[in-house]
Amino acid sequence: MEKFTVPNIEGENIGENNLIRPSDIAGTDLYAESINAFVAGNKSLIKQSLFTNDTSILPHFDTRDPAFYKCNVLFSASNGIVPEIFPRIFNEDSYSKQYGMTFNRFSGFLYYDEEMNVDDIQLKAVRALEIIKRKFDLDLIMINESNPYFFPFVGYYPDWELFFEETTSNLPMDGYWKALNIDRLTSEDYFENQHLSSTFLLVNSLDLLDLDITKSIDQVNFNFDSLDLEFLENFEVDNIFEQFSNIDIEIPSLFGDISNFTDSNQTTQADFEGFGEVFSTLNLSNESHYVSLTVQYEGLSGGIKKIAEDEFTFNLWNAIGYKGPSLQPSEKVFIALSGALMSEIDINIFCTDIIDVTPQYFTLYDFLLEQISLLLFYAEVDFDVQSLKEYSFELFWVDENGFKRSYIKPVNLNEPTNFMNFLHILGFQGLPGIPTGLFNPIEDFEVTYKVSNSEPNVLIIKELIRSNA
Repeated sequence: MEKFTVPNIEGENIGENNLIRPSDIAGTDLYAESINAFVAGNKSLIKQSLFTNDTSILPHFDTRDPAFYKCNVLFSASNGIVPEIFPRIFNEDSYSKQYGMTFNRFSGFLYYDEEMNVDDIQLKAVRALEIIKRKFDLDLIMINESNPYFFPFVGYYPDWELFFEETTSNLPMDGYWKALNIDRLTSEDYFENQHLSSTFLLVNSLDLLDLDITKSIDQVNFNFDSLDLEFLENFEVDNIFEQFSNIDIEIPSLFGDISNFTDSNQTTQADFEGFGEVFSTLNLSNESHYVSLTVQYEGLSGGIKKIAEDEFTFNLWNAIGYKGPSLQPSEKVFIALSGALMSEIDINIFCTDIIDVTPQYFTLYDFLLEQISLLLFYAEVDFDVQSLKEYSFELFWVDENGFKRSYIKPVNLNEPTNFMNFLHILGFQGLPGIPTGLFNPIEDFEVTYKVSNSEPNVLIIKELIRSNA
């Protein structure tokens, strides 16, 4: 590898402080945000993330610069500290990959569209790398690569105060990002002793996900797996009615005419058909560009309390350190309805049983119902949106590789015979995660779980022999 040096960019900072600060999210842009929690024993790992097609969301990082034309950009920073929750014996499962952290202090790449002229790309890459270098005040070391469209690099970890100023100062602060305690994460006591990492990805073309451009570089971890981009792989947004497609066929075969045992004024599955068709059209376009940003850190010790010999209580807000009013995603998620559908909280707990949870049920957000009503009006779909108020969404837990993962399913608590209460019989297994963009604000989120010691566990002890490990 060789050190990368480039000439200065003249006039780059002229009048920069006098520029009008842009809005955090433009009025026509898709925006979604989420919180993921990974809990094992008395330790927790928190990941906050966003996804948007507003590629100018970083205030001082102009991705509209010609240097980034038709360019995919990734950079990942880490303090190199492994969270106390790791290592685990199940270190090759999907959870390790999702919550994986780079062992390089700073790494990333530029990858240009292969239809572009190679000579032009070389010039653009020089400028793009200089912009990244200046924005985070660090040196970049280029990695030798034969692909003329691919420019991987590594560096030393950045000044964390500067890094978070560049990446989070322009984010919407009326949702989950206001719960991020930047002062805690940038304190020396934290980043010198506990895990901290962050990854930024600018996707110029969704075709990037079909390529394995980093396979030839095994000495660098680009932290790509930590970005939850499953919704990009087929350009579609998961929605609540996706699994209902075969239910209208199965209901008559199992129960006959559903009207024989439901009340005449109930909303039936047939009423949802047009409604579901409208939502199935919400998808992501390959013509647009997208940005994903994640910040991962260890939860506060006060987020988990031991209440018995083998029982613990995990409080998400306490783990984050949030003590404000009821929390929900930013109102920006409603600019494009797909943003509300994509926003979520996802909890994964390594435990034997879930004993109790608060809240158990979620109700639809009134503002969301107004947006849905307007959408259906323009789509000329005849559906009584107010009937959705009859339903709640129940939180339950599904075993996945030893973890209990949060799922939801729609229920009607007032009408036991409503067809929604029988969806599990028809094969509807619920939806992973909690799409909190659809629901009223959450005042508190607490889970009581049990960890059994009845089965053997592997205890790994590392001892140093003189000066060798």
